[in-house]
Amino acid sequence: LGKTWFLDRICKDELLAEPPGWLISRVDLREQPPVARADPDMLLGLLFGRTPSAVGLGTLRDIAIEIIQSRRPHLYVLDSAELLDARTAIRLREHLSPIYQHVLEGGRVSTRLAVIISSRQDDGWRGLSPDPRLSALPLTEFNVGVVEQALRDMAKKTDRNFSPAAYGRYADLAHGLTEGLPALLARCLQWIVEQEFTGLNRMAEPDIFRRLAGPYIESDLLTSESLFPGESRQG
Repeated sequence: LGKTWFLDRICKDELLAEPPGWLISRVDLREQPPVARADPDMLLGLLFGRTPSAVGLGTLRDIAIEIIQSRRPHLYVLDSAELLDARTAIRLREHLSPIYQHVLEGGRVSTRLAVIISSRQDDGWRGLSPDPRLSALPLTEFNVGVVEQALRDMAKKTDRNFSPAAYGRYADLAHGLTEGLPALLARCLQWIVEQEFTGLNRMAEPDIFRRLAGPYIESDLLTSESLFPGESRQG
């Protein structure tokens, strides 16, 4: 929960824009039709900007060559991967493995290949094979320091500036309201901007908690997909 907001922060991180600059491709499966979610070849085409009729070893090698020739690092992001069944996830992972190996073999220092799979489930993504093994990075609660940095970033984007003490006070209030939950924090930040950063002490009031947390609880936490992951796909 909150993974899409977290991916937004990763993809827009200033470090990725530093020369030579990462080339980023992002696919959100919620925006794709069911036929694409069940077709690993089509998913590969969406990620790498291709329309292959069928994916073979030659296709995977050609993709790797294009990445190597770009002389730049590449980041491929797949959001809402819980919408894939285990078979499709396994097959897509089998596509990605040769591409990764070819890029490594190319030996170009300026070229890197990174893949982020954002999912509420790990069906089809776990295991040692095929290489490389994916690293599990659970999206846990954010601490006060992360909340304060998010507030600073938001203030900068909206042409505002506050004292360090104010940022600390606002961060404590926002963290107390959201308990660091990423999805709820995103709603809280949006509310702060809508309120023009005024009267933020109200975040300690029960009415504001119900206003921000109520829709989040009903639309995210109490959905069947959240309570029973994978059941809706199997039923």
